[in-house]
Amino acid sequence: MFLILADTDEYDVYSSLAMNYTTPPDILDRAVERFPELREWAATNPNASADLMRTAPLAEHIAQSIVNFLNQVEATDAERRELMKRYYKLTPPGGPLLGDVWADIRLE
Repeated sequence: MFLILADTDEYDVYSSLAMNYTTPPDILDRAVERFPELREWAATNPNASADLMRTAPLAEHIAQSIVNFLNQVEATDAERRELMKRYYKLTPPGGPLLGDVWADIRLE
């Protein structure tokens, strides 16, 4: 169903997909490729890929997004605690990007 919906050029369809918490990661990536202005919604969707999630401010994510991100990157227990600690200190909107905070936690 998602592939059929994503096989369109209609902004409203992609907008709905970006905000739908059941949309698969590859469709969210496709939505942002087709309409970059949807990044704000797609990047904070709990089903987004870790790479896409990194592009949104940490405080804009819901807790489930952070848990899904940590699972995708196979975070250690210490990394999980540190990111959650930083997450709960922030007040939306804005703040540092998840990717920047994560790079500070996991030095790669």
